[in-house]
Amino acid sequence: MQDRYVGDVGDFGKYGLLRSLCRADEHGGALRLGVLWYRFDGADPATGDGRHTDYLSRPSRDEQCLRECDADLLGRMLHLVNNHCHRSITSVETHGVLPSDTLFFSDELSFDNTELAERCAKRRRWLDAGLRRVAEADVVFFDPDNGLEVPSHSPRSLRGPKYVYYDDLRSCWERGQSLVVYHHLGRSASAGEQISARCQKLREKLSGAEPVAFRYRRRSPRVYFVLSRPEHDSRLRSAIRTFLDSPWACARNRHFELAACCSDIPNGWRRPPKRSCPIEGPSPSGSLAVG
Repeated sequence: MQDRYVGDVGDFGKYGLLRSLCRADEHGGALRLGVLWYRFDGADPATGDGRHTDYLSRPSRDEQCLRECDADLLGRMLHLVNNHCHRSITSVETHGVLPSDTLFFSDELSFDNTELAERCAKRRRWLDAGLRRVAEADVVFFDPDNGLEVPSHSPRSLRGPKYVYYDDLRSCWERGQSLVVYHHLGRSASAGEQISARCQKLREKLSGAEPVAFRYRRRSPRVYFVLSRPEHDSRLRSAIRTFLDSPWACARNRHFELAACCSDIPNGWRRPPKRSCPIEGPSPSGSLAVG
């Protein structure tokens, strides 16, 4: 995660998903969120990443329905983007973007001026500090710049800080925390093939894990993997059903979609029925069928 991404259309979707997963409903109280930002400030600003903020003022047709998904969140994004000095991770933490009891760990992870032999120990210290910070969270969100690990970059490579490694996830998973993991899709295969492969790898690396994968379809191709521990399963199951039946996942301009192929969807999940996406008015009604 980098400061310049704050408030762009991808950031808006990310916070919308997290707010939806963790809020209280008739099935239980709110789940406490922890965020490991994987803060990385070493990218070249000339790439223009983080510039996609037109959804706030001049939305495209596909982005129109975004404005109906979470009015409160939209207002907070407008404030951060219009006041450019507020486009920072710190501002996200202090401006009510996520629940007030969220636990944040925003220390930067960088290997600039760090000898190769020292990098593993530096990364371990960084991760240990982060794990301590989010120890009381029910759900931990991992927000690396690029996503899940790739063979071409080891944890101690210069670009290693841009990835989350399966060992990082295991540290939270094995102590009973549910996970949400950001991953940026590449061009090595189709989106479906990449997501299916990652779901399989998560099952192999995290005992008992059954990932639910959500693809966010605005601008850059990205996916969020939700991995629920048994003690949170009914609560997260309810939250995801509600999310799928909301303007976030409506059929005509579906911003999020349940991205895993049918064989990757755990028992009990169903895709929402097709329906029009309201530009105005209440969220679509109806319940998601459960097997």
